[in-house]
Amino acid sequence: MAEEEPAEQPADVEAAPAEAEETEETSAAVPDESADASADAAALAGDGSADDATMSAVDGEQPAAADGEQPAEGAENEGVPPLSLGQEADEEQNDEDFEELDQDFDAEDEQDVLTDIDDTYADEDVYGKARYLQACEELGVVPVSQILKFLEHDTLQATHYGLGTRGALAVAQALEVNETITVVRFGDNNLGGEGAAALCDVVQRHHRVKELDLSRNDLRYKAGEIRKPKGGEDGEEVPNDGSASPTSQAIMGSGTPKLRSLSYRGGESLARLVQYSTITTLILSDNALGDKAVSLLADAVAHSMTLEILDLSRNELGELAGRKLGEMASVNSHLVQLDLSWNHLRVRGTAALCSGLVSSISLGVVMLGWNGLGDEGAAAVGDMLEGNDHIVELTLSGNGFTDVGFGHIARGLSVNKSLAAIALNQNMLPQVGEVGVKNEDGTVSSPNQAAQGTQHIVDAVNTNKGIVYVNMENTNAIQVEIEKMEGVLEERREKARAASAGG
Repeated sequence: MAEEEPAEQPADVEAAPAEAEETEETSAAVPDESADASADAAALAGDGSADDATMSAVDGEQPAAADGEQPAEGAENEGVPPLSLGQEADEEQNDEDFEELDQDFDAEDEQDVLTDIDDTYADEDVYGKARYLQACEELGVVPVSQILKFLEHDTLQATHYGLGTRGALAVAQALEVNETITVVRFGDNNLGGEGAAALCDVVQRHHRVKELDLSRNDLRYKAGEIRKPKGGEDGEEVPNDGSASPTSQAIMGSGTPKLRSLSYRGGESLARLVQYSTITTLILSDNALGDKAVSLLADAVAHSMTLEILDLSRNELGELAGRKLGEMASVNSHLVQLDLSWNHLRVRGTAALCSGLVSSISLGVVMLGWNGLGDEGAAAVGDMLEGNDHIVELTLSGNGFTDVGFGHIARGLSVNKSLAAIALNQNMLPQVGEVGVKNEDGTVSSPNQAAQGTQHIVDAVNTNKGIVYVNMENTNAIQVEIEKMEGVLEERREKARAASAGG
């Protein structure tokens, strides 16, 4: 008996789709390396003592030279304790959280995330995944599986992915509809001006994001030259009116407010972001923004009612930026932390900044390390400390101070009513003259400059009972005197802790 042939398939039944090829995402979410925030030192105890205040870590790189002076090559900043209480523990916890997400997300999950977003889900795209995938397809970029994963959380951690401008435009589309993200960390992604401008534009119009990190993204002026895209009749160049490029305009839509390259006229997108958004933390370190861009930004920050933390370290800032930031500090009433480390403020930029800081009523943490201040810049800082009663933590590492500069700092330190912590590490005091000889009455005869500089700070700390933390590492300071001073400071910290624990 002949075998029965299988029944013929109906013509209208579609063939089963071929199994999707698995895509392996090799990038890993790496927590950002830049030093973030530094918490205020604790409240003073009943006798004027303050609680623990630890100083922010400063990168061990070659400092900017003071006028007419080159700092010692290869100076490092090892052993500098962190400035903010609990900051190190918070960073470790963040690292563990992101590692846990990575472990939960295996290769099989990746393909599911990339392909299993159907039409029904797209209509309820609260995370922006469908938007992101569509934008990636239209822009011709490969979707990043970890971005899809983090879109479901409150923090979008996408540092070191090399997304580029197109990748940033795709993420911006997801943020248009995402209802969970409040923190965006996009450090080291080669975003360029247009990519960063797209992210700034979204954050500006949708007030959910409170923290934005765009550090190390090549936002220097050359990345934002005024672009003249081809688009007129016969291919002639059309003057740039600040609108988006044809690519970004096609993806973002004609109804989206026009984008500008981030560095166009020195950073208009950043200025608009600060002026019109409700962002509280803005990290822009290591972007070579320069004076012009930061001058525009400073004007916007001056009137911001929400920005609390601003990081402008490593941005080649000089005298003009110092003057504009000083003007900002004199009128702003909400900014509490300003990081200007590793710039080129030098004497005149520092003097202009400090003239504004005298009137600041909100800034509690100011970081001026590695700016080539020299002894003249130290004099400006000393004057500022005499007149300011709001700064709690001050970083002055690696600025080429001699015993004269230490004397200027000590002058302000001894009378300031708010300062609790100061970092003076990596200011190598010259060992000139005879080695100091300590007498029985405690005085030092024939002191060298190292001994003299040490004594200036020790005397100021003994006078000002509110000081609880002083970093004098790698300064050639007299060690025995520093140890005695540290003993006094520890007693103050213990007393403040006891007072805090008692209610």
